[in-house]
Amino acid sequence: MIPACQYRPLVGQFQGARKIHVHFTTLQTEDIDATPHHSHEAEEAMFILEGELEYMVGEQVHRIGPGDCLFFPSGVEHGCVRYLSPRMRYVVMRSVEPGGEPCCCEGHSPIDPQ
Repeated sequence: MIPACQYRPLVGQFQGARKIHVHFTTLQTEDIDATPHHSHEAEEAMFILEGELEYMVGEQVHRIGPGDCLFFPSGVEHGCVRYLSPRMRYVVMRSVEPGGEPCCCEGHSPIDPQ
């Protein structure tokens, strides 16, 4: 059985990066709730490879799918409103801020890149 959420760090602390973090995520969306809305000091971008969803950035809701990229400025609330596909695959690129909170996959082991 595939876990509901898998992360694969691509660039980050384990590769020696100090100012950027990049990870690949696969979600089996029928097994999880929408992402809680949140904000952070880091700037972040999400590039969709597979699946569709509605995603809030600030006050706007965007319907996005493969080939779309969203940018989340520092301090702007964002999060998934609802998943429109049973599986999502995307890449997150995020700045690393001194003393900032770690990314959601910091410390996770790499996954099998299937």
